[in-house]
Amino acid sequence: MKVLWISDFNVGNNPGGSQRTDDHIIQEGIKLGHEIVGFNLESDEALLSDEYDLVVNGNLEHLSIKRPHVLPYILEHPNHIRYEHDANSYLTQDQRRELFGTAKKNFFLSKFHHETFFQLYGDIFHDVHIITSPIDIDRFKIVNAVEDREDKVLYLGYMHFLKGTHNFFTHVMRNPDTQFAMAAWGDKNLEHTAKRFKNIEWLGQVAYREMPQLLNRFKTLYYHPAKFEPFCRSVGEALLCGMSLDVTDNIGAVHDFKAYGYDKLQEMCSQSKHRFWELAVQTEVVAQ
Repeated sequence: MKVLWISDFNVGNNPGGSQRTDDHIIQEGIKLGHEIVGFNLESDEALLSDEYDLVVNGNLEHLSIKRPHVLPYILEHPNHIRYEHDANSYLTQDQRRELFGTAKKNFFLSKFHHETFFQLYGDIFHDVHIITSPIDIDRFKIVNAVEDREDKVLYLGYMHFLKGTHNFFTHVMRNPDTQFAMAAWGDKNLEHTAKRFKNIEWLGQVAYREMPQLLNRFKTLYYHPAKFEPFCRSVGEALLCGMSLDVTDNIGAVHDFKAYGYDKLQEMCSQSKHRFWELAVQTEVVAQ
Protein backbone atom coordinates (compact mmCIF):
# COMPACT_ATOMS: atom_id res chain seq x y z
CA MET A 1 0.00 0.00 0.00
CA LYS A 2 1.32 3.44 -0.95
CA VAL A 3 0.59 5.96 1.79
CA LEU A 4 0.91 9.75 1.94
CA TRP A 5 1.40 10.94 5.53
CA ILE A 6 0.49 14.64 5.85
CA SER A 7 1.42 16.72 8.90
CA ASP A 8 2.93 20.11 9.70
CA PHE A 9 6.25 18.61 10.79
CA ASN A 10 8.08 15.31 11.04
CA VAL A 11 10.44 13.98 13.69
CA GLY A 12 13.40 15.28 11.69
CA ASN A 13 12.42 18.94 11.61
CA ASN A 14 10.46 19.24 14.87
CA PRO A 15 10.95 16.27 17.24
CA GLY A 16 8.00 16.83 19.55
CA GLY A 17 5.54 14.34 21.02
CA SER A 18 3.19 14.29 18.03
CA GLN A 19 6.06 13.76 15.62
CA ARG A 20 7.49 10.91 17.72
CA THR A 21 4.06 9.28 17.78
CA ASP A 22 3.82 9.55 13.99
CA ASP A 23 7.35 8.22 13.54
CA HIS A 24 6.68 5.09 15.63
CA ILE A 25 3.69 4.28 13.44
CA ILE A 26 5.41 5.19 10.18
CA GLN A 27 8.40 2.97 10.97
CA GLU A 28 6.05 0.11 11.82
CA GLY A 29 4.26 0.61 8.50
CA ILE A 30 7.56 0.46 6.63
CA LYS A 31 8.43 -2.80 8.42
CA LEU A 32 5.10 -4.19 7.24
CA GLY A 33 6.02 -3.40 3.65
CA HIS A 34 4.03 -0.22 3.05
CA GLU A 35 5.54 2.59 0.99
CA ILE A 36 5.09 5.74 3.09
CA VAL A 37 5.74 9.23 1.75
CA GLY A 38 5.82 12.15 4.18
CA PHE A 39 4.46 15.59 3.31
CA ASN A 40 5.01 18.60 5.58
CA LEU A 41 5.84 22.29 5.40
CA GLU A 42 9.22 21.63 3.76
CA SER A 43 8.00 19.11 1.17
CA ASP A 44 7.94 19.42 -2.60
CA GLU A 45 4.48 20.16 -4.03
CA ALA A 46 5.06 17.52 -6.69
CA LEU A 47 4.41 14.82 -4.08
CA LEU A 48 0.72 15.69 -4.20
CA SER A 49 0.59 14.75 -7.88
CA ASP A 50 1.34 11.08 -7.26
CA GLU A 51 -1.28 8.40 -6.69
CA TYR A 52 -1.75 7.06 -3.15
CA ASP A 53 -3.85 4.20 -1.82
CA LEU A 54 -4.26 5.96 1.51
CA VAL A 55 -3.76 9.47 2.92
CA VAL A 56 -3.18 9.84 6.67
CA ASN A 57 -3.44 13.36 8.05
CA GLY A 58 -2.41 14.60 11.49
CA ASN A 59 -1.48 18.10 12.70
CA LEU A 60 -2.50 20.62 10.02
CA GLU A 61 -2.38 23.95 11.86
CA HIS A 62 0.53 25.43 9.88
CA LEU A 63 -0.25 23.69 6.60
CA SER A 64 -3.83 24.99 6.70
CA ILE A 65 -2.43 28.55 6.73
CA LYS A 66 0.71 28.33 4.62
CA ARG A 67 -0.50 25.72 2.13
CA PRO A 68 -4.31 26.10 2.18
CA HIS A 69 -4.77 23.83 -0.86
CA VAL A 70 -3.66 20.81 1.22
CA LEU A 71 -6.92 20.57 3.14
CA PRO A 72 -9.08 20.39 -0.03
CA TYR A 73 -6.64 17.78 -1.35
CA ILE A 74 -7.27 15.63 1.73
CA LEU A 75 -11.04 16.11 1.56
CA GLU A 76 -11.13 15.07 -2.08
CA HIS A 77 -9.04 11.95 -1.63
CA PRO A 78 -11.33 8.89 -1.66
CA ASN A 79 -9.46 7.09 1.12
CA HIS A 80 -8.13 9.21 3.98
CA ILE A 81 -7.75 8.63 7.72
CA ARG A 82 -7.84 11.40 10.29
CA TYR A 83 -5.31 10.82 13.11
CA GLU A 84 -6.10 13.63 15.53
CA HIS A 85 -3.24 14.78 17.77
CA ASP A 86 -4.35 18.09 19.27
CA ALA A 87 -7.39 20.30 19.92
CA ASN A 88 -8.09 21.12 16.24
CA SER A 89 -8.97 24.69 17.24
CA TYR A 90 -7.43 26.10 14.04
CA LEU A 91 -10.22 24.81 11.79
CA THR A 92 -13.75 26.15 11.51
CA GLN A 93 -16.64 23.93 12.52
CA ASP A 94 -17.60 23.46 8.87
CA GLN A 95 -14.03 22.39 8.05
CA ARG A 96 -14.08 19.94 10.95
CA ARG A 97 -17.34 18.45 9.75
CA GLU A 98 -15.84 17.93 6.30
CA LEU A 99 -12.50 16.59 7.53
CA PHE A 100 -13.91 14.07 10.00
CA GLY A 101 -16.98 13.39 7.89
CA THR A 102 -15.09 12.39 4.74
CA ALA A 103 -12.48 10.34 6.63
CA LYS A 104 -12.83 6.57 6.34
CA LYS A 105 -11.83 6.29 10.00
CA ASN A 106 -11.19 8.79 12.78
CA PHE A 107 -8.41 8.05 15.25
CA PHE A 108 -7.96 9.74 18.64
CA LEU A 109 -5.16 9.37 21.18
CA SER A 110 -7.36 8.47 24.15
CA LYS A 111 -10.98 8.01 25.12
CA PHE A 112 -10.67 11.29 27.01
CA HIS A 113 -9.50 12.94 23.77
CA HIS A 114 -12.55 11.78 21.85
CA GLU A 115 -14.95 12.64 24.68
CA THR A 116 -13.51 16.15 24.88
CA PHE A 117 -13.99 16.62 21.14
CA PHE A 118 -17.58 15.44 21.48
CA GLN A 119 -18.15 18.08 24.17
CA LEU A 120 -16.41 20.82 22.18
CA TYR A 121 -17.68 20.13 18.68
CA GLY A 122 -20.71 17.87 18.96
CA ASP A 123 -21.54 14.48 17.50
CA ILE A 124 -19.69 14.88 14.18
CA PHE A 125 -17.36 11.87 14.41
CA HIS A 126 -17.95 8.44 12.89
CA ASP A 127 -16.00 5.18 12.90
CA VAL A 128 -13.93 6.29 15.90
CA HIS A 129 -10.95 4.29 17.16
CA ILE A 130 -8.48 4.98 19.97
CA ILE A 131 -4.85 4.71 18.87
CA THR A 132 -2.75 5.39 21.96
CA SER A 133 0.60 7.13 21.50
CA PRO A 134 3.10 4.31 20.86
CA ILE A 135 5.87 4.12 23.47
CA ASP A 136 8.87 1.78 23.45
CA ILE A 137 8.21 -0.22 26.61
CA ASP A 138 11.63 -1.88 26.39
CA ARG A 139 13.15 1.53 27.12
CA PHE A 140 10.46 3.28 29.15
CA LYS A 141 10.08 0.97 32.12
CA ILE A 142 10.74 0.87 35.86
CA VAL A 143 14.47 0.46 36.48
CA ASN A 144 15.02 2.18 39.81
CA ALA A 145 12.76 1.54 42.81
CA VAL A 146 10.94 4.66 43.98
CA GLU A 147 12.79 4.67 47.30
CA ASP A 148 16.12 4.80 45.44
CA ARG A 149 15.23 7.92 43.47
CA GLU A 150 16.00 11.55 44.20
CA ASP A 151 13.19 13.17 46.15
CA LYS A 152 12.68 15.98 43.67
CA VAL A 153 9.76 17.15 41.55
CA LEU A 154 10.56 17.25 37.83
CA TYR A 155 9.26 19.70 35.24
CA LEU A 156 9.86 18.31 31.77
CA GLY A 157 9.59 19.76 28.29
CA TYR A 158 9.03 22.95 26.35
CA MET A 159 8.49 26.07 28.46
CA HIS A 160 5.28 27.90 27.57
CA PHE A 161 2.33 29.25 29.51
CA LEU A 162 0.02 26.76 27.76
CA LYS A 163 2.34 24.00 28.99
CA GLY A 164 1.91 25.24 32.55
CA THR A 165 5.38 26.75 33.06
CA HIS A 166 3.97 29.71 34.97
CA ASN A 167 1.89 27.36 37.11
CA PHE A 168 5.09 25.48 37.90
CA PHE A 169 6.96 28.61 38.99
CA THR A 170 4.06 29.58 41.24
CA HIS A 171 4.17 26.10 42.77
CA VAL A 172 7.92 26.39 43.34
CA MET A 173 7.50 29.73 45.10
CA ARG A 174 4.79 28.33 47.36
CA ASN A 175 6.92 25.33 48.32
CA PRO A 176 10.39 26.68 49.19
CA ASP A 177 11.29 23.55 51.17
CA THR A 178 10.63 21.22 48.23
CA GLN A 179 13.39 20.43 45.76
CA PHE A 180 12.67 20.63 42.04
CA ALA A 181 14.43 19.91 38.74
CA MET A 182 13.80 21.26 35.25
CA ALA A 183 14.72 19.39 32.08
CA ALA A 184 13.36 22.08 29.83
CA TRP A 185 13.99 24.43 26.93
CA GLY A 186 12.39 27.36 25.14
CA ASP A 187 11.98 31.01 26.13
CA LYS A 188 15.28 32.37 27.48
CA ASN A 189 13.40 34.65 29.89
CA LEU A 190 11.73 31.61 31.43
CA GLU A 191 15.11 29.89 31.61
CA HIS A 192 16.57 32.88 33.48
CA THR A 193 13.59 32.78 35.85
CA ALA A 194 14.15 29.09 36.54
CA LYS A 195 17.82 29.61 37.30
CA ARG A 196 17.03 32.24 39.94
CA PHE A 197 15.25 29.70 42.15
CA LYS A 198 17.59 28.14 44.70
CA ASN A 199 15.40 25.04 44.98
CA ILE A 200 15.43 24.26 41.21
CA GLU A 201 18.16 22.13 39.67
CA TRP A 202 18.41 23.36 36.08
CA LEU A 203 19.17 20.48 33.66
CA GLY A 204 18.36 22.21 30.40
CA GLN A 205 17.30 20.23 27.34
CA VAL A 206 17.93 16.52 27.80
CA ALA A 207 18.39 14.32 24.73
CA TYR A 208 15.44 12.01 24.11
CA ARG A 209 17.69 8.94 24.23
CA GLU A 210 18.45 9.83 27.86
CA MET A 211 14.80 10.27 28.86
CA PRO A 212 14.26 6.78 30.38
CA GLN A 213 17.20 7.36 32.74
CA LEU A 214 15.91 10.82 33.64
CA LEU A 215 12.42 9.53 34.43
CA ASN A 216 13.92 6.83 36.65
CA ARG A 217 16.06 9.38 38.49
CA PHE A 218 13.31 11.43 40.18
CA LYS A 219 10.24 10.49 42.19
CA THR A 220 7.60 12.91 40.91
CA LEU A 221 6.59 14.59 37.64
CA TYR A 222 4.78 17.95 37.72
CA TYR A 223 2.54 18.94 34.82
CA HIS A 224 -0.34 21.43 35.04
CA PRO A 225 -1.07 22.52 31.44
CA ALA A 226 -3.44 25.39 30.75
CA LYS A 227 -5.37 23.39 28.13
CA PHE A 228 -6.28 19.73 27.80
CA GLU A 229 -3.72 17.22 26.53
CA PRO A 230 -5.11 14.46 24.27
CA PHE A 231 -2.58 11.98 25.69
CA CYS A 232 0.83 13.57 26.46
CA ARG A 233 3.79 11.34 25.69
CA SER A 234 5.95 12.71 28.53
CA VAL A 235 3.29 11.86 31.12
CA GLY A 236 2.73 8.42 29.57
CA GLU A 237 6.47 7.75 29.56
CA ALA A 238 6.77 8.94 33.17
CA LEU A 239 3.97 6.61 34.24
CA LEU A 240 5.64 3.65 32.54
CA CYS A 241 8.86 4.54 34.38
CA GLY A 242 7.01 4.41 37.69
CA MET A 243 6.95 8.11 38.55
CA SER A 244 4.40 9.63 40.89
CA LEU A 245 2.41 12.44 39.34
CA ASP A 246 1.49 15.95 40.44
CA VAL A 247 -0.80 16.70 37.51
CA THR A 248 -4.18 18.10 36.55
CA ASP A 249 -7.10 15.98 35.36
CA ASN A 250 -7.03 17.28 31.76
CA ILE A 251 -4.46 14.80 30.43
CA GLY A 252 -5.40 11.71 28.42
CA ALA A 253 -2.59 9.50 29.75
CA VAL A 254 -3.73 10.22 33.32
CA HIS A 255 -7.28 9.16 32.48
CA ASP A 256 -5.98 5.99 30.83
CA PHE A 257 -3.82 5.13 33.83
CA LYS A 258 -6.71 5.65 36.27
CA ALA A 259 -9.06 3.59 34.11
CA TYR A 260 -6.77 0.71 33.15
CA GLY A 261 -3.74 0.63 35.47
CA TYR A 262 -0.06 0.16 34.72
CA ASP A 263 -0.10 -3.20 32.91
CA LYS A 264 -2.92 -2.29 30.55
CA LEU A 265 -1.44 1.13 29.77
CA GLN A 266 1.85 -0.56 28.96
CA GLU A 267 0.07 -2.98 26.64
CA MET A 268 -1.86 -0.17 24.92
CA CYS A 269 1.31 1.86 24.29
CA SER A 270 3.09 -1.22 22.99
CA GLN A 271 0.34 -2.47 20.67
CA SER A 272 -1.08 0.77 19.24
CA LYS A 273 1.22 0.94 16.21
CA HIS A 274 0.16 -2.59 15.23
CA ARG A 275 -3.49 -1.69 15.76
CA PHE A 276 -3.13 1.39 13.57
CA TRP A 277 -2.06 -0.62 10.54
CA GLU A 278 -4.63 -3.35 11.14
CA LEU A 279 -7.33 -0.70 10.85
CA ALA A 280 -5.61 1.16 8.01
CA VAL A 281 -5.44 -2.00 5.88
CA GLN A 282 -9.13 -2.65 6.57
CA THR A 283 -9.85 0.87 5.37
CA GLU A 284 -7.89 0.33 2.17
CA VAL A 285 -9.67 -2.97 1.46
CA VAL A 286 -13.11 -1.45 2.01
CA ALA A 287 -12.26 1.45 -0.29
CA GLN A 288 -11.41 -0.76 -3.28
